[in-house]
Amino acid sequence: FNILQMTGLDDFELPRSSNFTLDLSRPVEWILTCPVMQLILVILGGARLPSYRKFMMPLLTAANLMCGVAAMFSEGGMQWAWFCFGFMLWSTYTYYNIAQIKENSD
Repeated sequence: FNILQMTGLDDFELPRSSNFTLDLSRPVEWILTCPVMQLILVILGGARLPSYRKFMMPLLTAANLMCGVAAMFSEGGMQWAWFCFGFMLWSTYTYYNIAQIKENSD
């Protein structure tokens, strides 16, 4: 994906007051890698953490990133709606990340 980021193949001109070019390979890369990092945090947490978090944390992360991409392609009120929904998802998985730290700390 890094090679695509250097080219103009994945660039999208978004309608804004100033010209904004979205490099689409970046969000795609983030959607593929960030959920894996959240899964690794759950796995490193070990047996103390509930097993449902192995699915919940990567899904929340991917959904949050998809909200960001949807907000980039939206305008006006829908852009703010996607942002607010993504912020709620971020708040949820941040809460669970803090809970994981507390559950693993002695």
